[in-house]
Amino acid sequence: MIIILTHHSDQTVNEVISWLYVKGASFYRINIEDFLNKETTFTLLRNGKKKIYLSEKNSSYGIKLLKNNKEAVFWFRKWSRPAVLNEHYKTDSLEYQIGQFVEDQIEDYQKIFFSSFKKSKWLNSINVINLKKLDLLSKAAGVGLNTPRTIVTTSKSELIKFKKKAEKIITKTIGDTQFFYNKKKTYGLYTSLINESDIENIPDFFVPTLFQEYIEKKYEIRVFMLEEKFYSMAIFSQNSDKTKIDFREYDEEIPNRNVPYLLPSYIEKLLLIFSKKIGLNSGSFDLIKTIHGNYVFLEVNPVGQFGMVSYPCNYFLEEKIANYLLKLTANNG
Repeated sequence: MIIILTHHSDQTVNEVISWLYVKGASFYRINIEDFLNKETTFTLLRNGKKKIYLSEKNSSYGIKLLKNNKEAVFWFRKWSRPAVLNEHYKTDSLEYQIGQFVEDQIEDYQKIFFSSFKKSKWLNSINVINLKKLDLLSKAAGVGLNTPRTIVTTSKSELIKFKKKAEKIITKTIGDTQFFYNKKKTYGLYTSLINESDIENIPDFFVPTLFQEYIEKKYEIRVFMLEEKFYSMAIFSQNSDKTKIDFREYDEEIPNRNVPYLLPSYIEKLLLIFSKKIGLNSGSFDLIKTIHGNYVFLEVNPVGQFGMVSYPCNYFLEEKIANYLLKLTANNG
């Protein structure tokens, strides 16, 4: 039995599910939103043996009783704290306090759920959500990968000292990026250059912020790893002023050229050593090749998107993931 943990909006999962259908696999998709959906029920039994019962109202599809940890194979795609509250609640209102309590209850249940199946086989362990960007940079450097000079500070004077060591610097989020919505617009957080006027206007003390030296690049490389194999794609983001700093600021008129790429074997070996060190069996790596021909590790997203690599390069990663999940299931017998 394959259990997929994700969000309702994760369309990438649908591509893998299509292959699971074709291959006759037994699976169940759990969306974080399902914990607040009256059409779905979850029951966790802990009388001696740990069991889980999942069902959908008015449907026989997906009703399963898992009697022990060995019966389940999990694919941890995406997960987060359930959203009960919205922007209309005032933080000092009774409704807000009750909403927070409900979110806490669901989050505690999820922790019990995950701990009950920690001995099961996982594609992307639940532990990956505890991996932090700064720790990963340090560990990557520890295995021999080149990484940019980085500082996290709340002090303008420390930022000025750091700027003197680097010709150009950028700022990016310390943790995962995030989008903000209102009724009219969506706002995103992107990597940005910091110039002298920006530093002049920054107050002496500010919230913890990550700064990094900007490295001139020839092109960017997105790498997806599965089953100790690497599928790489070069992104020629430097051909557009719009995407030079952050390729996610897509140029819709003249899109970046994306092509299959073969990483040097020594870089793949270092990435594999790094992955094993942090307990990762799949993930998306961001690297750059500098104008001087060096490879620099930027970050890894343990549950990163793979469709952007799969489609342009004809890697058919969706089928490969389905096959991997089926192999884990077969090995459970």
